[in-house]
Amino acid sequence: MHKGLFTFTVASSLLVSTSVFASCQNALGDLNQKISMNENHYQELMIGDLGKDVKMLRNAARVFSDNGMPDACVETINHTTSLLEQHAKALTGRYDAKGNGNWFTTEVERIRTAVPVSDIDKPLRAAEVVGADIRNMENTILGEIEDVVVEPQNGNITYVIVAHGGFLGWGENQVAVPWQQLRITPNTQNPVFILNISPDVLAEAPSFRRDSWAEVDNADWRMLNELYFSQNQ
Repeated sequence: MHKGLFTFTVASSLLVSTSVFASCQNALGDLNQKISMNENHYQELMIGDLGKDVKMLRNAARVFSDNGMPDACVETINHTTSLLEQHAKALTGRYDAKGNGNWFTTEVERIRTAVPVSDIDKPLRAAEVVGADIRNMENTILGEIEDVVVEPQNGNITYVIVAHGGFLGWGENQVAVPWQQLRITPNTQNPVFILNISPDVLAEAPSFRRDSWAEVDNADWRMLNELYFSQNQ
């Protein structure tokens, strides 16, 4: 009887734990959806310092989740949503009755000024690269730069590691985008990196798991990866 009770208790605990962790993922998914749909003009708010703060809070939620603290994860995401809602109130009056404003048009015009990263004549700080958005020429969000790969012989960036799947993607798979395939908006405080492909094409690119970099270390995989991006630009 005790064994049966123990089994039931453990099974119940696992169900509760799984449910709570799912609620953490769902909370992040809901926020990601709101931003992707530009609810309350959240996309505009994600430009600049507030966007960086939101991503830092997202990372904190991920730490809580990875360390078995799903309640703290959900609470952090809820506070993040409240932060965006608070700033959204400041945008009141900048749009017409249909909610249209000039932000999207301005962003598209800014994207059209993007130049190849090899043409940039000023140094780029690491903080301007890691955490930056990658979009295409239609101003569609493709992902976020989470890391960079540097060639040890010369110190040049060879790849940017991109997490794709929305503004606050939390997927297990990442993509290594060749640095030279990118363009960048010049002379801006918050540069946007441009990769002229569709989200579907990026989703089909060679990928690797967040917890394993074996592919990036493999010369054959890197060659196929370079070929994929060169053929799909």
